[in-house]
Amino acid sequence: MPSHPVGWFEIYVDKLDRAKYFYESVLNVSLEELGDLNDSSIKMLAFPFDMETYGASGSLVKTPDVFAGGNRTLAIFPRMTLP
Repeated sequence: MPSHPVGWFEIYVDKLDRAKYFYESVLNVSLEELGDLNDSSIKMLAFPFDMETYGASGSLVKTPDVFAGGNRTLAIFPRMTLP
């Protein structure tokens, strides 16, 4: 199985319901709420992911500390071992 070029991504949004509707409609997927966060002011909706297939997963994030736009997308790359 190929490795994932991106391990996780977060798209920061101001209007979570609007972003959920947009991504579910365009990508034909269902986003699921990530529960049990230590900070109840942060809301996250996860994109579906299958560990047996190629690709990365991530979430939409609504937080009072980070606003949408202006390069507010986070990509986490897996640790790589160089030869």
